[in-house]
Amino acid sequence: GLYTSHKILPFGTLAGGQTKKMFFRYANATSEPMELRFEVEGCCSRHIEMEKVLELNPDERGKLYVTFTMPEGYGGSHVNRIWPVVNGVRLETPITVKVTTRNTAE
Repeated sequence: GLYTSHKILPFGTLAGGQTKKMFFRYANATSEPMELRFEVEGCCSRHIEMEKVLELNPDERGKLYVTFTMPEGYGGSHVNRIWPVVNGVRLETPITVKVTTRNTAE
């Protein structure tokens, strides 16, 4: 019963210390209340900020902002995952966060 507008959040190329914010939309498409949590994992997971627990009413829709700050000293491409957990059940498909480090010497 959970719908999200994105399967991938492409943050693009960021320099060390640079921050970017994106959002995705969500909806509870059921007639029952929903507890929605997000588990973030990956090499840069501690640099991803977002609201991690939501209580959704039936048919409720909303927008969730995700902020990523590229850590200093990281190189290459990075993939992190945001796993939705609905009423205690982790869903099979995560929202993938993709970001590449820009060389600060450029």
